[in-house]
Amino acid sequence: ISVNCWKENKYRERLQEYIERHNPDVLLLMEVTKGLKRECADIFRRFPYTMSHYVRDGFEIWLLSKNEMQETEIYTLGQKDTPLLFCKIALKGRTYRVFSAHPPPAINKEYAAARESYFEAVQTVVGKEKGAAIMLGDFNSVPWEPHFRAFLQESGMKSTMESCGFRITWPRYFLPAGIPMDHILISEDMSDYSVHVGPNVGSDHYPVGLR
Repeated sequence: ISVNCWKENKYRERLQEYIERHNPDVLLLMEVTKGLKRECADIFRRFPYTMSHYVRDGFEIWLLSKNEMQETEIYTLGQKDTPLLFCKIALKGRTYRVFSAHPPPAINKEYAAARESYFEAVQTVVGKEKGAAIMLGDFNSVPWEPHFRAFLQESGMKSTMESCGFRITWPRYFLPAGIPMDHILISEDMSDYSVHVGPNVGSDHYPVGLR
């Protein structure tokens, strides 16, 4: 499961209930604040293996797993030195390369350039090694944007959202303008999967999950 928790979330109990109900093996949390870590401490206690890094604007990105993380590494990439979390996790007898990302939103020219430079750097990291891979996060991008299409082509990843049908993940508070902003990407050798978009967890994003 991947969820942008939203640093202004005032209904964090919804997030906690959702995580407890679905009980994922791997969980990515974005826009994690000190308040969220304090109020949702039970979430973090459920996962013995974690890695995290500061992102921007007073929040962090956290990857949590029930299974051991191996070969962990945190890259800082692009013009804003945005983190990319990497590790290998064994799930159901298969080892996956797992990447977690939350690039800058394209709110102005500077941030748009930083977002594109981030994806260009990430595709090099993802393409360094073969094998099953999963990349999840709030990409602040929609699937039809040129930089995103180029990233998929160059990295060898495919969009589960595109394969299963585009679904709105943001902004939750104004669905007429809704777009698929949150993604789970997988390597071309992976098949037989399903994607779900979760409920309102108090964020401006909906969670996304992969089975």
